[in-house]
Amino acid sequence: MSTGAPGTDASAQGATGRPSGKFWAVAGLSALLVGVGGFFLGSAVKAADYDKGQPAYNKIYAAGFTSGQQAGNAAGKQAGQASGKRLGVAQGLQVGKKAGEAAGQKTGYSTGYTAGVTAGASEALGTLGAWNTDVPYVVELNPSSAKGVPYQIYSRTLMLKGFSYFLCPDGKTACNTKLPG
Repeated sequence: MSTGAPGTDASAQGATGRPSGKFWAVAGLSALLVGVGGFFLGSAVKAADYDKGQPAYNKIYAAGFTSGQQAGNAAGKQAGQASGKRLGVAQGLQVGKKAGEAAGQKTGYSTGYTAGVTAGASEALGTLGAWNTDVPYVVELNPSSAKGVPYQIYSRTLMLKGFSYFLCPDGKTACNTKLPG
């Protein structure tokens, strides 16, 4: 039905004078198209803000770069410390082993040398201890039975004041006589 007003479409209105379902369908579709178009237009405008070189792009790039650099530095530091520790322990053991062997050889040589000199002196001196270094001695030697020690002291006589020392008539031992006076 028509209200009779010129330029109105009677089919867009129902019998009650209210808009029909077709009107609402067209209006809804139009609103949907405007909304979708607005969304894509807004998205395109907002996306343009994130084009390379734009302030929004530079801001999120800098934030991502800083975060990535911090995470990378932390991971690199942790990996480097673990690797450095393994390498340091291996090198330390190697250096320590060489230094320990050298010190052991030096100590062993010194200990062996000292023990050898002590044993040799004991053998050569005929196990006579307690020598007085402030007075002279008359010393008599015999061939040694110890390997590498050619002579051995078998007798020592402390030289005393007022005595004369000389070779005995047998030509093998030392004799002494008291001086007059």
